[in-house]
Amino acid sequence: MLVAVPTLYFAIDLGRGYPQHNDSYLTLVRSLSYLATGDWLSVHYNFEPVFQKPPLQYMLTAMLFSTGLDPELALRAWPFAFTVGSVLLTGALAGLMSRGRWWVIPSAVALLISSSKLWKFSRSGMLESGQNFFLLLTFCCVLLAEHNRRWWIPAGVAVGLGFLQKTPVALIALAFWLWMQNRQHPDGRFGWAQLKRNRSFRAGCSIALGLCLLWPGIQLVRYGGDFLDTYFVKQMLSRFAPTARIDSSFDGSPFLWLEWLLQDGPQIWVFALALIPTILWLPRFRGNFELRGIAWMILLSILVLTLAQGQLYRRYLQVLLPFLAVTTSIAMAEFFPRRWMTPVVCLALLASSLPGLAAVRDATRHHDRSESMEIGRRFRERLGEAENPMFVDPHRDDSVNRPGRIRQPEFVYYADLDRTILLLHSDRLDRFEREAARLEMSPPYLGVSHILDLPTVSRELGAIEEVDRLGGYAIWRLSELGGHRPAR
Repeated sequence: MLVAVPTLYFAIDLGRGYPQHNDSYLTLVRSLSYLATGDWLSVHYNFEPVFQKPPLQYMLTAMLFSTGLDPELALRAWPFAFTVGSVLLTGALAGLMSRGRWWVIPSAVALLISSSKLWKFSRSGMLESGQNFFLLLTFCCVLLAEHNRRWWIPAGVAVGLGFLQKTPVALIALAFWLWMQNRQHPDGRFGWAQLKRNRSFRAGCSIALGLCLLWPGIQLVRYGGDFLDTYFVKQMLSRFAPTARIDSSFDGSPFLWLEWLLQDGPQIWVFALALIPTILWLPRFRGNFELRGIAWMILLSILVLTLAQGQLYRRYLQVLLPFLAVTTSIAMAEFFPRRWMTPVVCLALLASSLPGLAAVRDATRHHDRSESMEIGRRFRERLGEAENPMFVDPHRDDSVNRPGRIRQPEFVYYADLDRTILLLHSDRLDRFEREAARLEMSPPYLGVSHILDLPTVSRELGAIEEVDRLGGYAIWRLSELGGHRPAR
């Protein structure tokens, strides 16, 4: 019931409403690129190869598109399925770590499903839900391998699929957890001396490394060092490095992760964080090395989020919530004298979160993209065979003052063209010549920009002829270049 009720509640209108996030449109465009290009070895965006994220969910979504499924439903189906699977795996992980206290299973599930952020992002079409699923699957398989060594093989598969979903989080987390096991209990089943003699462990490691190297290897052969710079340096090292880069866009507090937890449910997650020190330092938990390893992993994640100098997002916290639910339910079961107390308290905390959960479905319907769809349709109909398409996104610092802003992936999706669009920001029009040369484009252009950017576009690129307007956006033609572009 704890899993079935929210699953049915949030699944009823899963395919309704427009995408909510910029990255949701990225998922749509990248998934559709497999069908548009026929190239299943690389991810494409705007008919160009991109390396920001691995291909697994994009491929799975493309398969749903190929069946004729509604785009919004296809976009959200896999993240939602991954979220439901994560809820089930959270209960399983709690049971495996609780040492016979079966009542922590519904308790951990109740805590996790109380998160409105968890369900909100399950309906967004982004990649974190799948990353969480494979991370939890990895740890469940590893704990089962303590009793049946063959579980190391599916654990290796889960690590590899987690990498192909988004990032090597499962690989890093498992390596840290195993290191902690050896620090605390080197003679146990997870000690290096035992693992080195375990053929299934070695096979699982080979599978994990093979899957983790598969996609990067293909991209390195096809595109060379550009892949390494984009995926490993810009997407991971620069974002989570403790020292800021010159081009870092981070401008917030190092404790944003705490602010986000407070927004999701302070009565649950602050309490959950407060219990972590008790697991690490109270004598009664010293024998539960697996649970202590998870607690140290939570602290390491918080440290990384605190020190990171790149742009962070609320959805990154999804990686913490299932493990906080597990540690909290087990800690409460240890402290409470009666077994019924833990699930009752967790259900009470869930009840306190019901207003926030009820608002999740309404949030999806608040996004009206009909104007974007119409602009894309008009642009597609007006674009001549000899014209090159162009879209100028508003200056990033001005976007908060421009309601109804159309982001680049959103325009690419609704324009639905069979060729590359020249994409620029209004504050970076000095890159126009370089980008046009790279794409082998020349006048005439048919472009779209915000009406407030028309003077800037005309000044930098040349005289433009406005041909249509809808809401805050204009469609215009640029027949020949002029303006005041800097010399190259």
